[in-house]
Amino acid sequence: MIRAGRLSPLLFVAATAACGGSGEGRPAQSPADARSSSSSARTAGWVLVGVGVQAGVIGAGTGVLMLDANATRDDACDANKVCSQEGIDANARLRNLAPWNAGAFVVSGLALAGGLFLVLTNPRQRTTVGIAPGPSGAALRAEF
Repeated sequence: MIRAGRLSPLLFVAATAACGGSGEGRPAQSPADARSSSSSARTAGWVLVGVGVQAGVIGAGTGVLMLDANATRDDACDANKVCSQEGIDANARLRNLAPWNAGAFVVSGLALAGGLFLVLTNPRQRTTVGIAPGPSGAALRAEF
């Protein structure tokens, strides 16, 4: 038999989790708490989806600005890469927009993936309200 004083904290948590305990002396989660955490995870998922969509819009916007700067640079520079001031300015805009564009699309992809994962793995709680036959006529019935 191993005494608790000899177990490292990590092994103690792993052992109590394997035996069904929480590792911190807290009781197991009640069904109401499970519904609440599922609802919170689903809400967080929708927030992440919103962040992902907004980041995608920013990425698309910077992409349009980059296409415009690229067209300006192509018009203002010749085949020998000799550019007018307008071409040099367009090249600087491209250099400044590139990290924002890439970052926005990376954030968009990660946020959308994480958000969709949370939404799809935490199904919406079923709530139904209706009228059901009761002993004295009709009764209001609700399921949460």
